[in-house]
Amino acid sequence: MHFLDAIRKLELPVLHPIRMDLGLQDTSAWLNGLEESWQERILSANEIESIEALRDCRQLKQLYLTKNPLSDLRPLQELPFLEELNLSKTLVTDLSPLAFVPKLRSLDLSETATALTGKSIFRPSRAV
Repeated sequence: MHFLDAIRKLELPVLHPIRMDLGLQDTSAWLNGLEESWQERILSANEIESIEALRDCRQLKQLYLTKNPLSDLRPLQELPFLEELNLSKTLVTDLSPLAFVPKLRSLDLSETATALTGKSIFRPSRAV
């Protein structure tokens, strides 16, 4: 018998999917919980040139992009809950897209050449 014939006759194990019961009656509860766990993303020093994929991460509150060669911040306009953003040591020069991020309160631009094109990206805050 040739070894290929022997291999053809072998019975291989079949993997069957195992359903794990997480105790959730509603899958939307699971999805909402997942979104909450994705509110902070640390993506520093990953050679990221584009953050287009973050456009759909609408629940993000904190984002760290330090030491990445990215320059286009337009995808961040789609993040209504973003509060903290670290862009230190990036290639970002235009901050104007951040004017459309309503909850942004903390921005780290250390060691980053930026241009505001003569406008402030922050709205005046009320005294408390």
